[in-house]
This record gives sequence, C-alpha cells and structure tokens, in this order.
Amino acid sequence: MLAVRAAEASLSRTHGTLQRLRRLTDQAAADGHTEHGRIILQAQVRELALEAGRSTDYPLPAVDVTTMAGAGSSLPGIDAARTTVQLRRAELARRRRWLDRRLKTLDVAVENVTAARNRTSARAPRPPQPPGPTRPGPTQPLGRLQRPVR
Repeated sequence: MLAVRAAEASLSRTHGTLQRLRRLTDQAAADGHTEHGRIILQAQVRELALEAGRSTDYPLPAVDVTTMAGAGSSLPGIDAARTTVQLRRAELARRRRWLDRRLKTLDVAVENVTAARNRTSARAPRPPQPPGPTRPGPTQPLGRLQRPVR
C-alpha cells in the first residue's frame, strides 16, 4: 500500500512539472518576448524537461522555446506526456481504492472470526488432551489377553 502511495506522489510531482513546462512553453509561443527572455525561458524549460524525463518513462520530445514556431510545435508533445501521466495516476488511484476495499473486507472477516472464537470458547470448555502416547504400552491391556513385558 505504501508503494502505491509513493508512486502516486511521484506521478503527482511529475504532473506538476509537466504543467509548469506547458505554461512556460505556452508563454514562449505567445509574442512579446525578447531574445534574451527566450534564452532564459529555454534554460528553465531545459531543467524542467530533464526533471520530467528522470521521473517518468514516457519519452518527452525535445522542447524548443527559442522561437515562437518551436514553442508552438512543442506543445502537443507536452500535452501527450501530461495525458499519459494523468492516466497512470488514475490507474494507481483505482488500484489503491481496490486495495482499500479488500483490506476493509479482511478486517471485517478477522473481526468476525475473532468474535466467533470468543463465543465458542466461552460456551464450552475444551476437552482435556489425553496424556502420553496413544499406542498401548507395556501396562495397558491389549484386549482379552495380557502380554508379558519383556
């Protein structure tokens, strides 16, 4: 269960990184940035793309925001990566809910078995266990005749 929660947290961070990457790329696709501003945006985008690439196995396409056309052509790849991460998050959430339901079912079953055992042990005491071996020994009768002990 802990592994599922850790995976959900990791995918959530990746999704946040991809959202920030999408916002920066969208800003770069709009007019109004100087060449120096685009270089700064490209440095930020490069760092975010590296971070997103380390935390997901989805191949992120190259993101170029040095020109408006490059930024505009990078948006579909970023959107595809975001969609993939969202689908994986949804699948993990579904599996976590399934595990939660199964754990609750098992908890109820354990509680019911424990209660049944307590009721049974309170009603009738357990019969005592017979001492010693169950095979006849040298002093135990073997039927009509006694065998001598050698």
